[in-house]
Amino acid sequence: MQFLIPLIFIFWFVAVLKNILFWIYMWQTKEYRIDRMRVHFELPTSKNLILNKKNAWLGILFLFSLAPFSLMRFSIAILVLVLYVLFSFRAMRQYQDNTIKIPRFTIRGSLVVFGVITTYILLSIVVFIFINKMMVSWFLIADILIPLFVAGFIGASHPVSIWIKNRIIKKATRKRERLKNLLVIGITGSYGKSSMKEILFTILKDNFNTIKTPKNINADIGIAKVFLKDATEKHDVFIVEMGAYKRGEIQKTTNMIKPQIGILTGINPQHISLFGSLQNIQKAKYELMESLPSKGLAIFNGDNENVRALYRQCKNPKRLYSTNPSIDHGSQKVLVSEISNTPKGLEISVYEDGEENVLLKAPLLGKHNATNIVGAVTVARELGIDYTDIKRALLKVKAPPHTLQLKKGIKDSIVIDDAYASNEDGVSAALKVLDTLKGNKKICILQPLIELGDSAERVHKKIANEIAKVCDYLIVTSRDYYSIILKEAIDNGMSKDNIFCLLRPQEALRKAQELINKDDIVLVENRVSEVVLNGVTLHLSNE
Repeated sequence: MQFLIPLIFIFWFVAVLKNILFWIYMWQTKEYRIDRMRVHFELPTSKNLILNKKNAWLGILFLFSLAPFSLMRFSIAILVLVLYVLFSFRAMRQYQDNTIKIPRFTIRGSLVVFGVITTYILLSIVVFIFINKMMVSWFLIADILIPLFVAGFIGASHPVSIWIKNRIIKKATRKRERLKNLLVIGITGSYGKSSMKEILFTILKDNFNTIKTPKNINADIGIAKVFLKDATEKHDVFIVEMGAYKRGEIQKTTNMIKPQIGILTGINPQHISLFGSLQNIQKAKYELMESLPSKGLAIFNGDNENVRALYRQCKNPKRLYSTNPSIDHGSQKVLVSEISNTPKGLEISVYEDGEENVLLKAPLLGKHNATNIVGAVTVARELGIDYTDIKRALLKVKAPPHTLQLKKGIKDSIVIDDAYASNEDGVSAALKVLDTLKGNKKICILQPLIELGDSAERVHKKIANEIAKVCDYLIVTSRDYYSIILKEAIDNGMSKDNIFCLLRPQEALRKAQELINKDDIVLVENRVSEVVLNGVTLHLSNE
C-alpha cells in the first residue's frame, strides 16, 4: 500500500488546498468576525458546508480505515485515491471556470494561508514517518477538520491583529488632532451610505479639496488606513462612510475621526441578527449624531420613519431632507416640488423658502436616489455652494459599482446591475426601477438576503410579492428562504413554471441565457455570482 501514499497525497493536497482557501475566504468576507460567522451558519445552506454528504462519506471511510485488516485498508486506500482524483480535478475545473473562492492575500490572510498549509504539510510528514499505517486515516480526518484548523489559526492571529489595529487607529487619531481645519462629514445608515457618499463627493470636489473613503470601506481600521494614507493639510473635506454590526463601533470611529457633520441615510432591519433589535440599530447609528460638536450639524433622512424618530430626539443643530411634501417644511433647507424619472435619469425640482424653483438633473435611477440627491444638496447648500455648481456637478454623478447600473445585455437586452450587497429597501427600490422601464420580458435573478434574524420571513415574503407584480421570470440562486419566496410569488400570481432555484452559477447562467431575448430587461439583485452577472452582460451603457 506504501506506493499509493505519494499518489494520494498529490491529489489530496490539491483538493485540501481548495478547501483551505475557501474557508479562509469565508472568514475574510465576514471580516474575521465570529459573530458574523455564527449568524451565517443560521442559514440552512450554510450548515450544509459542514453537515454534508461528502463529509459523512469521508467520516465513514475514516472509520473503516482504522480496521486492523490489511485487505480492507488497501481497498479503502484505493477508494480514497479515486475520490481525491475526482475532487482534485473538480477543483482544477472550478479554477479554470473562475468559480473557486480565493481569499485576498492581505497580511493577515497570507499568514493564515501559510500557517494552515504549513501545518498540514508538517503533520503529513510526521504521520508518514512515525505512524505510517495511519496515513490514509490522516488524509480523511484532516479534510473533515479543515474548518476547525482555519478557525484555530484565525483565532490565534486575533490578538496580534487587534494590537496592530489599535496602533493604526491611535496613529490616525493623532493625525486627526493635527489637521484641525479639516471638515469631516460622516455618513451612516442601514442603506444608502455609498450612494450618498458618491453624490456628495461629486458635488463638493469642485469647490473644496475633498477626499473620501473608497469603495465599500467603512470599518474603523479601513477608515484609519485611508486617512493616514490620503489626508493632508491641503485637504478641506473628508467624507467618511461608517458601518457597524453592533453598538459602539461607530462611536469608536467617531472618536478617531471627529466628524463635524453627520448624515443618517436610513434604518431598516438589515443585520438585525447581529444587532439584536431595531432599537439597537437605531442606537448604533445615532452614535454618529451624538459624537458631533455643539456647533456641528446632524442631517436626517425624513423619508425614513425610523430616522425621523431619531431626528425628533436630537437636541443639536439639525436638518431633515425629504422628497415627501407632507414632511415638516420648517425643518428642511431644500424642499422638493416635483420628481420625474426620464430615460436619461432623474429630474428634481427643488426650492428654498422665498426662492424660485431650481431643476436638478442626474443620470441616476430610482426615487430613492432622488432622496440621496436632496440630502447631498442640503449639505452642499449648508456649505455655501451655489446651485449653478450643484447642477453642473450632478450631471457628472455616477452610481457606485453594482448599484442600479444600466448595462447592455446579451441578445440586445438591458441589464440592471444591482449586485452590490442589498437590503429590504434596496430590493424594493430596484424593482420599482424595473417596473418603470419599458421592455419585453422582465427577469429577476435574486440572491436571498442575509443577517435578517426574525425579520427574514417577512422581508422575503415582501420581496416575492413585489417580484410577482413586476417580473415574468425569477431565478433564485440559493435555497435559503426559497420555499417562502416560491409560495409567496405563486400566491401573488406568478406561474410556478417561471420560477427556478439554481444553485450553481453555470446552471443559473444557462437558464438566464435561455430566457433572455431582444428587449428583455434583467435585474441582477444582491450578491449574485460574477459568473452570472458577466454572462448576461456585454458592457456598461453610457446612456
